[in-house]
Amino acid sequence: MWLSSKKGHTLSWAWKNFPNILALVRMLLALPVIMLCVCDGGALYPAILLFSLAIVTDLFDGYIARRWHVESELGAYLDPMADKILICGVLAAFVYRGTISWLVVALIVMRDIVVTLLRSLALKQGWTLKTTRLAQRKTFLQAIAIYALFIQCMVDNGQNTVVIAATLYVVYAVVALTLYTGLDYLISYCRVACGNQKQR
Repeated sequence: MWLSSKKGHTLSWAWKNFPNILALVRMLLALPVIMLCVCDGGALYPAILLFSLAIVTDLFDGYIARRWHVESELGAYLDPMADKILICGVLAAFVYRGTISWLVVALIVMRDIVVTLLRSLALKQGWTLKTTRLAQRKTFLQAIAIYALFIQCMVDNGQNTVVIAATLYVVYAVVALTLYTGLDYLISYCRVACGNQKQR
């Protein structure tokens, strides 16, 4: 009887927290991907494999949370945080390799810091600044930009000007979209905050 109850409790906890577990797995996968990218010569194929696995967790954690009706405030925080750690970490690895400029990562990190501060302010005021659909697409496009960087490094070690130009176009487009989503968060926060003040 005790074993049955304990097993049921464990399954219930796993059911409710499975999307959060996937987000944590994504965070943990970031480190080996980064290390594989910056090691001598770069072990790019294993890095791509692990990065792809991390992206799969991103595709499924939100879907599972909605499908199983187990969305939570913790999940709303962990999901974008895991994305930030993975994307910014891997982009930083490409900066180390000399593939892209540090400014790319700096702009994305700056945007993420602003959004994190807005989320914290919203929580202190008693409401949640949820991830927008545009921001979710942004993460997917950032992943595409990273795949383009992987391809550039594998093709001819950065000597093909056509590949370099195409990759930079994708990266800069993604950076522009990333900054736009940050502005979108700021506008959403201001609207809700102003609305709450008027109600008072």
